Amino acid sequence: MKTFINSIDLSELMEAKRFVGRKDEMDLLINSLNKQGAELIILYGRRRVGKTRLLEELSKRIHIDLSLMFEEADYTTNLSKFAQKILERYNYPSFEPKTFREAFLSIPENTIIILDEFSYIQTIGEFQAIWEEVCKKKNHKVILCGSMIRIMEDMAYSIKSPLYGRATCIIKLMPLKFAEVVEWYKGEDIEDILTTYFCVGGIPRYLELIDTPGEKEVLNAFVDKNSILLREGKLLLKESFPSSEIYPKIMFALSKGCTEPVKIANEIHIPAQQISKYLLILCDYGFAEKRMPFFGGGKKDVRYYMADPFFEYWIRFAWLNYNEIENGKKIIPTKEQLNSYYGRQFEKTVRESYMKAGTQWGKDYDIDVVAQDGKKLILIECKWQKEVDADEIMRKLTEAGKFISGAKSYTIYAKSYKRKTKDAECYTLKDLR
Repeated sequence: MKTFINSIDLSELMEAKRFVGRKDEMDLLINSLNKQGAELIILYGRRRVGKTRLLEELSKRIHIDLSLMFEEADYTTNLSKFAQKILERYNYPSFEPKTFREAFLSIPENTIIILDEFSYIQTIGEFQAIWEEVCKKKNHKVILCGSMIRIMEDMAYSIKSPLYGRATCIIKLMPLKFAEVVEWYKGEDIEDILTTYFCVGGIPRYLELIDTPGEKEVLNAFVDKNSILLREGKLLLKESFPSSEIYPKIMFALSKGCTEPVKIANEIHIPAQQISKYLLILCDYGFAEKRMPFFGGGKKDVRYYMADPFFEYWIRFAWLNYNEIENGKKIIPTKEQLNSYYGRQFEKTVRESYMKAGTQWGKDYDIDVVAQDGKKLILIECKWQKEVDADEIMRKLTEAGKFISGAKSYTIYAKSYKRKTKDAECYTLKDLR
């Protein structure tokens, strides 16, 4: 008999539709579970990123003996759930263990066990002894899965953690890449796919909510009083930062275009020397990202940006008008506001489509994307516009190129062109696909 985890939250509201990508992660899991001897696998990532779905797909390829999703509850409640799973799986006449250790002792050898939302239970210290004295001796293969990133990373990487150095495989599940979102919406218009990706990123649960990609569908998912994504941002903020108002303020400052630490500190009215610790935590959670110029730089060159498209879109177009939207007023962003937002996300998507790329800036210039192809550099300008004059853009790129030494070529990305140039590769959205 094969048992498995039941999805919760958003996944209860819909039938899982698609499963794309995740080949590397699936191969790692299968290879680990096929090895001889005990294995301790830690799988983690932000909520809605598809951890449970990955494990569901895994269960179709490898037999899973025991699987449990813990609750945000006390020790006794979660222990009782685990005991019930064991009782059902092995048909014990009765089973009421007093500890998790006692529960694990009752499990036969060579068992594959999945413990989802492991970060909800406060038994990491106890689990060290369980792993060393029970699971390793019985050749169990255990997958610990969790969404609370800081807890899971501390558990895996902190030298103070009882489980430090014991994991045989650690996987941080990231959002789907743009190419995988294109596969998700196979056959749909590329501009519609891009505008959807710009607003919810590669988070599978959010993509499931937007069955047909496009600006209108995305807006309905955020600014309708009954929309799920309207409340999703608040829920995640409350869960991640239950007692702090500083982190949401920083994210709001980032979404407005404040990128330098001193300017961010001034925007939220805290001393500049305090801002770094908050930015570091936001980066750890995956809400923000730290960037340096492509060719490096000093401390003064560091910039910070929103890393999560969902949060940036939600903060800019839903959170500011939250109460009005909840009261039934649909507040639709202007075309100018949306295009400004899309333009920044377009640059990021183009940058991520190259193997080695970044942004380059200096006192007198700013280049959207710099990519490296062997020894040659590609200087790239991105325009979320139609009927672009490539000659005009080329003049700007050429001026910026004077600050960059070495062999280089030029590329422009735009929706369409009024005039192309022979001095640069001129790509459209279809080329990006």
